[in-house]
Amino acid sequence: IYLKNMKDDDYELNNFTERPTVALGNSPGTAKKIKCIILLSIFAALIIVGVLILLYYLVIKKDNDDEPSHNPEELVGEIICLYDIKDISKETSLLGDNFGKLSSLEIYVDDKKVSRKKKHQFQKEGEYSVKFEVYEDLEMDYMYQNISELKSVFMNSTKNANITSMKSTFENCENILKVDIVGFNSNNVESMNNLFSGTNLTLSDVEGLSTNNVKDMSCMFAYSKASILDLTKLETNRATNMSYMFYKCSATSLNLST
Repeated sequence: IYLKNMKDDDYELNNFTERPTVALGNSPGTAKKIKCIILLSIFAALIIVGVLILLYYLVIKKDNDDEPSHNPEELVGEIICLYDIKDISKETSLLGDNFGKLSSLEIYVDDKKVSRKKKHQFQKEGEYSVKFEVYEDLEMDYMYQNISELKSVFMNSTKNANITSMKSTFENCENILKVDIVGFNSNNVESMNNLFSGTNLTLSDVEGLSTNNVKDMSCMFAYSKASILDLTKLETNRATNMSYMFYKCSATSLNLST
């Protein structure tokens, strides 16, 4: 407005001084602000990604784990176990800590499918039936090791599934009374190391167990609590290692008659 109202003779170009202008992008303070905004945006994006990953593992993946992950046509057999639960203040082990074939199983507690985990939180004391669906030949090494709640095991297979190994399968299952594996083929098992160690089981308590091809019988009945060991069904033709087979067992009588 001032320039517009100036008289031509009063306007002297040489005396007109322009104010210096500063480009917005070249301002040091503005550049810092832009950098901060970019860093905050990246940080916020990382937080969002982290939250999404957390939700995936807590919700989506958990739900997927509860869905059948095996083709029903691949089912080779099932194991029905009876557990006597007396302590509900903590999770109960359904399978031994060292059992390594969890991915081959689906687990049901009283016919309700549960997450494929070695432990389960029971809400009430009492006896529970737990079913393990088996989807491949079974390696039973350490399967029930140290589970005092286990009372019985019944194994059934419609496809004559094989048991490949039985190291420490029932070791320290101090309350187990009966095992029936008639439905599974145990003829190819070569190791029964520590199989009945620390239990009351003898071969007469185990239906369908074959020892024809077993090579390793070391510590098989070590720390056994059975007063009488009935070994009338024991085949030792292929055995190469029987060291400490009866180490510190409580038996006062051995039945070896055939």
